[in-house]
Amino acid sequence: DKSYAKAYVTALPESTRLFIYGEDKENYSKQQFVLTTSTTARSSLNFSYDYATILKDGIGKYKAEAKKRWEESLSDPATYINEGIFWEATYRVAEAFGVYATRYGEEADRQAALEKDPKRKKELETIAQNCYWVAENPPETFWQAMQLQWFIIAFARIEQNGGASLGSGRMDQTMLPYYRKDIAEGRLTREQAKELFECYWLNLAQCPNIKLDESAGKMYEGYAHFETVTIGGLDKNGKDATNELSYLILESKRGFPMHYPDLAARVHVGSPEKFLTACAEVVKDGQGFPKFFNDEEIVPLYVAKGANRSQALNYSCSGCAEVRVVGESYVNGCAYMNLGALVEMTMHDGRLKVLDNRQIGLPTGDPRDFKTFDEFFDAMKAQTLNAVKHAIIQQIIADRVKPTKCAAPFCSMLTKVCRDAHTDIHKYIPNSIREPFIDQVGFATMVDSAAAIKKVVFEDKTATMDEVVRAIDANFEGYEPLRQRLLNAPKYGNNDPYADDLGRELDLAVEAYVHAHRGLHGEAFSNRLVPITNHIPAGAVVGATPDGRKAGDYISEGCSAAHGAEHSGPTAILVSNKYVKNEGFSERAARLLNLKLSPALVAGPEGTKRLVSFIRTWCDLRLWHVQFNIINKDTLLNAQKKPEKYKDLIVRVAGYSAYFTELTPKLQDELIERCEHERL
Repeated sequence: DKSYAKAYVTALPESTRLFIYGEDKENYSKQQFVLTTSTTARSSLNFSYDYATILKDGIGKYKAEAKKRWEESLSDPATYINEGIFWEATYRVAEAFGVYATRYGEEADRQAALEKDPKRKKELETIAQNCYWVAENPPETFWQAMQLQWFIIAFARIEQNGGASLGSGRMDQTMLPYYRKDIAEGRLTREQAKELFECYWLNLAQCPNIKLDESAGKMYEGYAHFETVTIGGLDKNGKDATNELSYLILESKRGFPMHYPDLAARVHVGSPEKFLTACAEVVKDGQGFPKFFNDEEIVPLYVAKGANRSQALNYSCSGCAEVRVVGESYVNGCAYMNLGALVEMTMHDGRLKVLDNRQIGLPTGDPRDFKTFDEFFDAMKAQTLNAVKHAIIQQIIADRVKPTKCAAPFCSMLTKVCRDAHTDIHKYIPNSIREPFIDQVGFATMVDSAAAIKKVVFEDKTATMDEVVRAIDANFEGYEPLRQRLLNAPKYGNNDPYADDLGRELDLAVEAYVHAHRGLHGEAFSNRLVPITNHIPAGAVVGATPDGRKAGDYISEGCSAAHGAEHSGPTAILVSNKYVKNEGFSERAARLLNLKLSPALVAGPEGTKRLVSFIRTWCDLRLWHVQFNIINKDTLLNAQKKPEKYKDLIVRVAGYSAYFTELTPKLQDELIERCEHERL
């Protein structure tokens, strides 16, 4: 009864706890996937260190500062309690880091003494020297810089279970000074640098993030851990930052048979054609790398959220489709809303079958009594905002309880705002950028359900609301003609204002709500659309919905169109995404867009040009994120039938890639059913 999870669940109001866990008051590792919290599955969400500064300083600098401040605090009891304990903790972890790195050096020395091959012996001796040196000192070479960054990533994993792990930062920027110096002094070749990057990739791939929480395991299929490497983008002066390491990192991913690192390319209107072409060529290899982030959307948005321009320009991708201001922003795990479940509540006066028809939503009335579509749509928005309310409540509870149970002195030691405030990163730090969020899962499912009700029931009047309710309660058995009318109603993702207008209004309602309601310390929430693989278990607990989807089927993912709903090509999906985004609010963040393209569409030089042109269109529309699966349906079907022949098949899942044959059949089916676009 001393765990954070127990303390968090105990502190929840009963109405909020019911939304998350249902009737079971003891098993808090098993959630209902109606409102899914991630705070009990991870000590933090994701973040990215200021690697450039850390590498310049070296761990010894932080260790010396901590020791000095700790010893100074001992003369005054109040200072020791308020500050000294923090400095003592950071000193001890800095000391432990030195022991950790030194032990690797000792092991490399041991192996070197036994090694017969002169080349390998020299390599081991260099490894040992590097480990001894970076245990306290700032790196002097490219190899040492790579070694220290890896030690930081690995040691941080010992300290805490980050939900999306620790971003690798902008490695083409942080490693560039060491690379250029070593190249100029003849200490390093381009191929040696590439090999060191590949060693780092391999180490990342060998550290899967195991989820002991049953619910979390369903949300992270494929062992997602997201130590994203970011390349490209703008520098702190607003100039293009693409350099020789941007291309070398891209090259290192070609033919590399691992699903790590997760690679992200920052794009802006001035991104060089050469860089986008190189990115497109890697994407065409079919492993889903790199994913793309839009400086034209993200930089101004962070400035609007309170970051200065230099901070915003130096953002790093960290997580599925998330980004962080380097060394400044940090967030607890937050909650995911199942919009499919909210549609079901709208159709059943706030009740859910998965919870034995218990009323956990608002009593918005029997939809059969609604006289107009506006009444129905108002009920849908009310159910949605009620879920947002509970998401914020659980977040305030999480942010209040977690600092009493969790601490991360190593992470705090390496984060300037924590050192300045001599405060652990899990506690509130006034000058930090806190980014709590609300994640919506099933956006297109909700929009399409609203559009179908509007079209079929209230406009065309080809069915009554009673018939629709009876049809979804029967999972459409005996109602196939009605299901077809619902399926053929306007759908989000086709640049059709009929559906997109509804999506914009739903998005506006959530944006306005989070704008008006703040977190524990007054911080603003962000409205996001990032499902990870939550849309699979979320769909499993939802009955049939008015968009024609059957009970138990996955709901839509991210800001993508619902499966089978795309009729107008991927460019239309971009336009729909642009249209539903309410730019009058800054309380928005990551929106994950998955697209699957036919390999034939992007084949050859002309196909590469088409893909680059599409990426520039996405950039011009100021959308947050886009990623591609370049693979055909037959390949995936064959991999399902003969998995032993496709063990190395890597596919894009959410904001990460995974081995296809390691995924559950349900998720494999979902990937297969994503629309394979044959034209742009």
